[in-house]
Amino acid sequence: MWVKFFDAHSIPNLVNPDTEERYNIVDKNAQASLLAREFFRHLQGLTESELKRCSVHCLGETVGRTLSYPKIYVKKPKHKAGTYSIKQWCDHKKLKTAAMRELSALVPFFKIFKADGDIDSHVWTQFKMAYNINGASMRHLVKEHEAVLKSKGNKRMKKTETDPKEKEQCLAFLDRKKIFVHSGTSRFCMITCGVGDRLTFTKWDGSLTRQDVKED
Repeated sequence: MWVKFFDAHSIPNLVNPDTEERYNIVDKNAQASLLAREFFRHLQGLTESELKRCSVHCLGETVGRTLSYPKIYVKKPKHKAGTYSIKQWCDHKKLKTAAMRELSALVPFFKIFKADGDIDSHVWTQFKMAYNINGASMRHLVKEHEAVLKSKGNKRMKKTETDPKEKEQCLAFLDRKKIFVHSGTSRFCMITCGVGDRLTFTKWDGSLTRQDVKED
C-alpha cells in the first residue's frame, strides 16, 4: 500500500485538502506537500497492521468513510473535520498500542499480541467485548496515562516494570468497564438554526444516521 501511496504522491494523484479534488485534476503541474524526513520518522514504531492502516487512510481508501477527503494528511488542514496530521495519528497509535500491552500483561488469557509483536485484531475485538471497551474509553485511558506511556516508549530511558500505582489504576479501569451495563433510555433532540440565527430544538425523528450527524 505504501508503494501505491508514494506513486500517487509523485504524480500527484492525492486529494488536495483545500479543493477536495486530486492535485493532477485541478492543475497538471501541481505538486503535493513534500515528504520530509520527519514523515518517515513518525512511522517508526508502528506495528505492521498499523502501517498498513496508515497508508490506507493517507490514500483516502478508509473502509466506510463517506467524507470526500482522506483521514490522514502530511500536514493537517484547517477546518477539516475528521482529519489528522501524520504526526497526530502515529503518536496516538503508539500510545494506544503501549496501553494495549499494559492491558495484555494484566489479562494474559487474551493473547492480544502475536508472536511477531503485531496486534491480533480478532482477539482484541474479543477483549473489548469482554470488558465493554470502546474507542472513547481507550482514548480516556491513553490520556490519563499519557506521561507513563510516553516514558516507556522513550528509547533513552531504562525499561522498568509497571509502576504498582499504574497497575492498580489499569486494573480498576478493567473492573469498572467489565461491570458496566447500559440501562434506561436516551432521547435526542435536533438543534438547528432558525430565523435570525436562533437555535431551535425539535424532536429527532430518527431519519438521520449517526454518520450524518457527525458530518453535520
